[in-house]
Amino acid sequence: MSESITNAPWAGACRRSLAALHDELVAAFCDSDAMRQYRALAALSDAELSARGLTRQSLGRYVFADRAWA
Repeated sequence: MSESITNAPWAGACRRSLAALHDELVAAFCDSDAMRQYRALAALSDAELSARGLTRQSLGRYVFADRAWA
């Protein structure tokens, strides 16, 4: 028989802490130089992307390729 600990007093605090950490990481990612570059390239037309040797499908690989987590 297993016992659920979801009603433990610290469970809510732990959940809120993890949610806050998640929000901070998402905000940092969205404000990064790489994300700004991605948005700028995504705003280009297909013809402009093609002139740069890119496709919409390759934008993520192109922009984030030098990141350790990519």
